[in-house]
Amino acid sequence: MKIIISLICLILCLSINLISLPYSQKISEYVFITKWGSKGSQDGQFNFPINISVDKSGNVYVADFYNNRIQKFDSNGKFIMKLGNKSNGQFLHPSGISIDSEGNIYISDFGHHCIQKFDLNGKF
Repeated sequence: MKIIISLICLILCLSINLISLPYSQKISEYVFITKWGSKGSQDGQFNFPINISVDKSGNVYVADFYNNRIQKFDSNGKFIMKLGNKSNGQFLHPSGISIDSEGNIYISDFGHHCIQKFDLNGKF
């Protein structure tokens, strides 16, 4: 019973907040800006890009699942570097990316059942 009452209160609060917002804040319109990449295995190409993360400088990291690598791009889509082509730091289907406040990159590796850590320069 307490759960039902809590849910009803939450719904009412959300409804009141939505009603009080100006119309322009209720509906967001997204505008296409750009895209990059294509299917393939060359730098800047992807084979099942599954996850992305952005560092504090605006660089974009893409988990390229079937190419077994992480690719790094600037915010305009220019290729910078890749991770995952050395003995330490090889991936088998990287799936998740997180970047801490120091710029360290954490990669969840689906195929190897582990988390791998790199510094901001890509060193394992």
